[in-house]
Amino acid sequence: MGSTGEADRKRRQFSSISPTGAAAKKHPFMPLSEDKKLDAAVLKFQNQKLVEKLEAQKIEIIDFKEKIGKLTVKQLPYENVVAVVSNSWEETVKDLESHSIHTNDCAKCERGVKDLLVRDGANPLPYNGIFPFFLLPSS
Repeated sequence: MGSTGEADRKRRQFSSISPTGAAAKKHPFMPLSEDKKLDAAVLKFQNQKLVEKLEAQKIEIIDFKEKIGKLTVKQLPYENVVAVVSNSWEETVKDLESHSIHTNDCAKCERGVKDLLVRDGANPLPYNGIFPFFLLPSS
């Protein structure tokens, strides 16, 4: 007896899962033309919702384009400032390179003068002290 109850349970479970059983429960006696009408109504409703969503997105796009336009106009003065700062920075870098080369050349020259003084047996003076030394009256 236990096996018949188990078989009934399996049959009930199988029939509720089967696609034909599910379709029969939804529309037991509905003709095919009414199915088509129902499908058409569902599609029309879904289409209307999509149209509404599309219109909302179009409005959103227009708003975003307006914001982009305002931000572009607002950004224009900053672009000019950035261009001026960039040009000034490039000039500063060029000047720094030029001064660096000049300073390097002066340092080489100063070493050369010190080397000459040392070879001649004179006291090496700091580069800054050479000119005042020559300006002093000799006794």
